[in-house]
Amino acid sequence: MGLSVGSGRRARCDAVSGADCAARYLHLGGAVAGYTTQLTGIVRNSSSGTTLFPNGITVNSVIPTYSCIAGDYRKGIAPIAQVSAEITITMPFSGFFAVAGYTLNDVTTTVTDQSRIFGS
Repeated sequence: MGLSVGSGRRARCDAVSGADCAARYLHLGGAVAGYTTQLTGIVRNSSSGTTLFPNGITVNSVIPTYSCIAGDYRKGIAPIAQVSAEITITMPFSGFFAVAGYTLNDVTTTVTDQSRIFGS
């Protein structure tokens, strides 16, 4: 089974749903690793191409995966696209706290979303 890349869905993306939009960007299953660059762009940028995140937020990596979940479905399996984005947040005003002798460490977390893949 091949991989079909979406187009119109891109316009609905925003900072909150970047991983979700990237997951929905993949319409049909197959090898998804080749689409890491496009998916990273979806997570990082708005549909107009401007950066979604302020300077203190960095997208470290975007990892797409594809799986088939067996169940009581019409075709017996449900193809699922998953996109995980690891981000690092540099605390605002950390420089001011450093002057007072306090250290605010960066926070690194992973945002993950899944979407069922529809189509033939």
